[in-house]
Amino acid sequence: MACGYNQWNKRLVIWHFYVDRAERRKGFGRQLMDCALSLVASGSKNGLGRNEQCDYPGVIAYQRLGFKLCGFDATLYQGTVNEGEFGLFLARYL
Repeated sequence: MACGYNQWNKRLVIWHFYVDRAERRKGFGRQLMDCALSLVASGSKNGLGRNEQCDYPGVIAYQRLGFKLCGFDATLYQGTVNEGEFGLFLARYL
């Protein structure tokens, strides 16, 4: 997991969150997310945010971890190799 703190909105943003395919469904993702949540709670931050490329299994995993869809951007990948894709924004508030 890689994340960083946005001062302007007091939000921890998750940049990368991966669990090896062979290790999925064993609780490691929840443990990683719980660790991130403890960082949020200790710093009185607003919550966690994540931008997810249209990856259905990834979105389902975030929903299982308590994230809710909060935004959509049809132009997020314009001018990149992923042009035509769209971005979903998910958040988990405390």
